[in-house]
Amino acid sequence: MRITSAITLALAVLLLTSVSLAADEIVLKAGESGMAEVTATTVDSVTFNYTLPDGPTATMTLKAHQLDPHCFYTVRNKHMEDTVENHLALAKFCIDNDLFSRAQIQIAKAKAIDPEAVKEAGEDPKVREAIAQKLLTYIAKELKEGDMDDAEKWIAVLLTKLPDTKAAETARQN
Repeated sequence: MRITSAITLALAVLLLTSVSLAADEIVLKAGESGMAEVTATTVDSVTFNYTLPDGPTATMTLKAHQLDPHCFYTVRNKHMEDTVENHLALAKFCIDNDLFSRAQIQIAKAKAIDPEAVKEAGEDPKVREAIAQKLLTYIAKELKEGDMDDAEKWIAVLLTKLPDTKAAETARQN
């Protein structure tokens, strides 16, 4: 009898552990959070199951802009298919949300899959200009706050890495 109880208890602990390992923390932009089982992600959404306070399970899909950017990145990175397109799309999301180190990680993952595809994407003028405009925004912010050291750092990055962009031309004129 004791052996059967011990086995049952061990299985229950194992099941509870596997359920909690499968759960992801979903964090809204406003800061609320909860645990949920992610069932699907797209380049701009997360679908998940969660248990309501009164017991039943519900399914919900939230757009990326409704979630904390770090949360969306973590969940999408964990659940997406490992393709160049997915990694580059997530890198773009990261750039748009000031997650530059994570963008570099995604670009490296895409490059590991297909170096030529990443080379082409990195040379896309629209992508280069988007990054350059983001840097120009940082420069303006640093100048407004009086942080000349950081402003000079961002200007150097802009002018050396993206010299052929409209944003670099704007920086040179000012």
